[in-house]
Amino acid sequence: MILSVKNLSIEIDGKPAVRGLTFYVAAGEVLGVVGESGCGKSMVNMALMGLLPDGVNASAEQMEACSVDLLRAGPRDWRALRGGKMAMIFQNPMSALNPCLTVERQLKESVLQARTGMSRASARAEALRLLDRVGIAHAGARLKSYPHELSGGMAQRIMIAMAVASAPQLMIADEPTTALDVTVQAQILQLLEEIRRDTGMALILVSHDIGVIEQCAHRVQVMYSGQIVESGDVGEVIASPCHPYTRGLVAAQPGRSGLPPKSRLTTIDGSVIPITEEVEGCRFRLRCSRTDHRCEQPQRMRRAAANSYRESRCHW
Repeated sequence: MILSVKNLSIEIDGKPAVRGLTFYVAAGEVLGVVGESGCGKSMVNMALMGLLPDGVNASAEQMEACSVDLLRAGPRDWRALRGGKMAMIFQNPMSALNPCLTVERQLKESVLQARTGMSRASARAEALRLLDRVGIAHAGARLKSYPHELSGGMAQRIMIAMAVASAPQLMIADEPTTALDVTVQAQILQLLEEIRRDTGMALILVSHDIGVIEQCAHRVQVMYSGQIVESGDVGEVIASPCHPYTRGLVAAQPGRSGLPPKSRLTTIDGSVIPITEEVEGCRFRLRCSRTDHRCEQPQRMRRAAANSYRESRCHW
């Protein structure tokens, strides 16, 4: 396994936020993570990269990536992992890029960090190759550009080029198509798939759009209010979701409900519970149409069948 996590919990100022996440990612696999904003997706990614801010603490029984124990990793281990064996694409490339530095300086820095001893001339040549790899025309001219001179799609391509500079074993793409139009979104997703296929890296693709996850992922885990509520093969989960929240996400997609054109979209009533708020029983029960007295007890992940890898946090 490239990534193995068991019982990961995250606290914010001592308050539980993410609760008992267990998951894995195999080499060459795409794991899709889907859920509403505020459910803890990005927080988990930050924990995996060792980038949680002050006041936010993670604990786990096991958290291993690229054969490194993340729970015992020191500063030197993290330097080797970040931008080396592991890379991350942030959801807002304009804030991730340094506005005061050219594309060339930022991209060459990534190349030189990954390939110790390379000359600056060779690093520039590699930067040009990477820009060409991610589909940026007139790469030589773009190296001289500053981030504010780039479109959102182009900036995201720069971030992907920086991420793949070290040929990582695991890439985390945290909502990489946010704020991009549909055409550019499709291009970015296709680019990530081409790179994954060519390099054999594993990919964690995070999105609030279950349609994107269906298109790109092999397996999916659905998060709600700091918990995984369903996981399994992406085709099986979307074709026959077990958890009421997953059913709501699937039904909310245009064209999924079977209603005639111009009908009102299906919605999930209520709003997501803040991840630090403590509740009794199932965290989704106040929004669920099938709730009963059993939902007042905490729900655990259950397998759909003895020989199945599908799990759902619901007694139904």
